[in-house]
Amino acid sequence: MTIFLWLFQLALVVVMLPLAPVLVLLSLPFVHRDATNILPPWLQWINTWDDCGENQGMYEPKVKSVYDRFGWWAKTWYWLGIRNQAYGLFHALAPVIRFYDGAVWDRHGVLTTVTQDGRIYWQVEFSGDWSATKRYLFRLGWKLFSIERFFTGDKTGNPDYDRPTFCLTIYPYRSK
Repeated sequence: MTIFLWLFQLALVVVMLPLAPVLVLLSLPFVHRDATNILPPWLQWINTWDDCGENQGMYEPKVKSVYDRFGWWAKTWYWLGIRNQAYGLFHALAPVIRFYDGAVWDRHGVLTTVTQDGRIYWQVEFSGDWSATKRYLFRLGWKLFSIERFFTGDKTGNPDYDRPTFCLTIYPYRSK
């Protein structure tokens, strides 16, 4: 991938961090409860392309917690504005990696790469302690963790997972 493309996507990720919650809040009047798609076509760039119905994200404990405490509208704002910022846009910008055409997976410590047709897609991932009971997970780069299973022989699931989006993730969690 050219350095300009990933720098552009990194800049877009940074811009969307504060902007996406506001944009989703402004788009809520156009949201409707529907089993297959909650947004009109002109707002699909903020929707999650792989989970666009009214129950989006309900399989995740945090999303379910927001829903149980604050209701469907708040859950939708959290899912689209915080958890999956401009997911449709980043999916549209994502490269296609053809797993069956010689893509090579490699991991060196915190750096994971996939090389195909002379292009290198990378992801840095590490975790650490914030305190005695809290840890964090940090990821930056192409979302390669979501396609790792294809390289380990599992070819099942959504065929669109051959498009790793660019991401910046800082995920806090409790240590056991």
